[in-house]
Amino acid sequence: IKKTTEVPAAIMDIEEIHRDAILQKQSTYIDPHTDFTVFTELAHLKRGKCCGNKCRHCPYGWSNVRNAAGGFGTGDGNARATSGDREGTGRL
Repeated sequence: IKKTTEVPAAIMDIEEIHRDAILQKQSTYIDPHTDFTVFTELAHLKRGKCCGNKCRHCPYGWSNVRNAAGGFGTGDGNARATSGDREGTGRL
């Protein structure tokens, strides 16, 4: 069985759309596959904290989302910002 690290085209499309929205300083974009309105990372940084809704581009590592272990966050160290740190996120 051949293993591949190729990223599905749908994910690549979303990342490209997200990147374009960020470059245009937009807070949202429309997911072309679902027609849902999606918040960009910029919108989350402006909010200043994790809302707890498992948002796709959450820079806070889902810090206010309960995980399977009963704690909060993903625990993977991938948070790009600290939830509630308005001073720090303002510099981003």
